[in-house]
Amino acid sequence: MKNPLPAVACLTCLSLGGCMSFWPFFTEKLEARSQYVSLMPVAGDARWEPLDFGFNGQPTIAPDLLSIPSSERLSGVAFKGDLDALLGPAHENYEITLQAQRIDGHDIFLGLTFPVGPKESASLVLGGWGGSVCGISLVDGLSANENAHQTIRHFEDKEWHTVKLRVDAKEIRAWIDGDTLFTVVRKPETHFSVRAEVEPTAPLGLFTFATTAQIRCLAVRKLP
Repeated sequence: MKNPLPAVACLTCLSLGGCMSFWPFFTEKLEARSQYVSLMPVAGDARWEPLDFGFNGQPTIAPDLLSIPSSERLSGVAFKGDLDALLGPAHENYEITLQAQRIDGHDIFLGLTFPVGPKESASLVLGGWGGSVCGISLVDGLSANENAHQTIRHFEDKEWHTVKLRVDAKEIRAWIDGDTLFTVVRKPETHFSVRAEVEPTAPLGLFTFATTAQIRCLAVRKLP
């Protein structure tokens, strides 16, 4: 099967320059890092589609950097590549890693929509509802500011933050700068979904809300 994504860009991003701070809190051995596959857009890349939310926020792509501008409300991109090739048809047992920074604004500077199995998705959010709410939306229909997995963090403009998200059969867990952001134990009765307005980002996408942000070092790996 043809490799759907260029691994070389990921390894360059993870080993050079601005991403040197990407790995310190990870416990994986060096060889495990090579299992990550870059999801960063490249020139002429059809895997990522800018989304028209009707608010004139058009993302831009530079080498190793994705910029999502502020708009009246939502701006973002959706992944249109082969998720089955990346994650397997079950869309389970994987990790996504990235770095994000808020440039300006007062709301969500990182919305990461991700698959939870083959039929559901959820969104990791940083800096929502006035700039400080972090968590996961939606869990049993409740947004990050409503469910039990909410945390409050203060963010400064133009500061990079390292994020890791892990989805496996037992739980969904996320870290920011080495600290646990949330852990959601997966139970048969637990239902995951996304807010209606960000459905275009599902099953995998990125968005901001009234905020300009930058993303780099976006990568994924399938867990054993």
